[in-house]
Amino acid sequence: MNNKPNKTRKRVFRGYPNDVLEKSILDARDIQEQNLGMAIRKKALAKLWGISVNSSNYTSKINNMRGYGLTTATKGSDFIELTRLCNEILVPHTTEQYYRVLREASSLPKKFSEFYRLLEDKKIPSVENLKRIVVQNIDVEKDLVDEFIAITKQNGVFSGLISEADESLFVENIDSNSDSFEFESESSSNVNQQNFENEDSNIQRFQPTIMPSKKYDQILLKYFNETKTLSIIKDLLKLLKISYSESPVSISDPLVPENVSDYCIFIIDSDAGESSKDIQFWMQLGAYLSQSKENYLFLSSFGQLVSVPDIYKDKILKLQSSDNEYIFVQLLKHLIEMDIIDINLS
Repeated sequence: MNNKPNKTRKRVFRGYPNDVLEKSILDARDIQEQNLGMAIRKKALAKLWGISVNSSNYTSKINNMRGYGLTTATKGSDFIELTRLCNEILVPHTTEQYYRVLREASSLPKKFSEFYRLLEDKKIPSVENLKRIVVQNIDVEKDLVDEFIAITKQNGVFSGLISEADESLFVENIDSNSDSFEFESESSSNVNQQNFENEDSNIQRFQPTIMPSKKYDQILLKYFNETKTLSIIKDLLKLLKISYSESPVSISDPLVPENVSDYCIFIIDSDAGESSKDIQFWMQLGAYLSQSKENYLFLSSFGQLVSVPDIYKDKILKLQSSDNEYIFVQLLKHLIEMDIIDINLS
C-alpha cells in the first residue's frame, strides 16, 4: 500500500499584478496602434499577442491591465476596451500629465498603494528590513515578498513615485485623493467588476460615429480577379455606408486614370505577382500613378509584392496577413488618414 502523501500544487493568489506597469502599457499600446484604440475582440487580441485566450498568459495580461486601471475588461469579456486613464498614459498632453497618470496607475492595486503609503516620504530600508516591514504590514505571502518588492520598486521608479538621492531610494508623497482597487483572483470564473472599478471615477465611454466625408464622391475598386481581399473591402465599405463601384481589369489593359472626384483602390493580388516582375507592368502603373495624383491606393494583398520600386512604396499598402480583422483595421486606418471617412467622438 502506498502511504506517500499526495503532492498537490498550491495555487498562489497574489492579490496584485504579477508584472510591472510598463509591460501592461506595452500590451495596451498594441490595442491602440493595431485597433485604433477601439474595443477589440478577445480572440483578435490574443492573436495579436501571439497567445491563446485560454492560456494563463492571456489571463495574467488582462488581469494586470485591469489591476493598473488600463481596462475594465476581465478574462471572460468578449471585448477589451481601454480606459480614460490608459488613453491619457498612451497619449499624454504634457509631461506633467504623463507622470501624474503613471503614478495613479502604479498605486491603483490596493497592496501596491499600501506599500507606497507605508513608506511615504521615507527612505526605503535595507532588503531584509523591507521584507520584514512588508510581511508585517501588508498581506503578502512570504514566498512572494521578493517579487512584490521588485515590482513595486520598478513601478515606483518608472512612475516617479520613487526617487533616488545619495545612492538611496525614497518614496515620494502620494496624492491622498487617489483610490485603490482590490485585485481579483486569477482562478475566479466570476469576476466582480467592482473590485477594480472605482465607483466614483468618471471613465468616459465614447460611442464613435463613423461616416463618409465629402472629399470624394465614391470609392472605385479596380482589381484583376475576385479575391478574399476584395470581398473584405466591399464588406467594410458597405458597413461604413460608403458608395463604391467596381472596375475589373486585365494586366494587359492600359491603366487609364479615373475621375479625380473618385478615390481609387487598386487591388494588386496574387494573380499580378508574376507581372510585377515585368518592367512594362510598372511602367503602366507609373503612368497611372503620375496622372492620378493623390486619389488612389494600390493594395498588395497578403504581401505578394515583395519587390516594389522605391518611388511607389508610399503608394502601396502591403497586407502582411489574410486575417479578416487585420485587413479591416489596416484599410480603416488608411481611410481615416486620407480623410475619406470622419469619426465623431461626441
